[in-house]
Amino acid sequence: MKSLCHKELRKIFSRVKISISEENFLLVSLNREDCGLIGKELSRFQHFSSITLEGKESTLIVSEEDWSRVSPLVGAFKLQGPFKLIDFGLELDLNTVGFLAEVTRILAEEGISILALSTYKRDYLLVKAPDADQAMKALQSLPN
Repeated sequence: MKSLCHKELRKIFSRVKISISEENFLLVSLNREDCGLIGKELSRFQHFSSITLEGKESTLIVSEEDWSRVSPLVGAFKLQGPFKLIDFGLELDLNTVGFLAEVTRILAEEGISILALSTYKRDYLLVKAPDADQAMKALQSLPN
């Protein structure tokens, strides 16, 4: 079974076309009510964004450019960044096993902190902007 999984992962990694964002991204924590205030603005965002609602808190991943437009609408917030967004350039089946495990193993060996994001069809990583070049270099060693 291991060899089959490994073989399937090699097929997936051979299709990977890694790209990294030009724009910087921010990780923003704000209360749920304030997240609602920016709801109408979401359709105007120019770049990748993600919102997670958990309890009374909302976490927003947003480009610096888009955040500059909506930040005046909210009250208190916590901010971390800048980050770069890594896109693997392919859609993944929801039954894929081990893709992120291999990616994160490679980056962990280089001492690179990441925030993994999964959507319905894609996986992304946020890496601290100063670590972006090192992360891209390390990811060139993905098996294929």
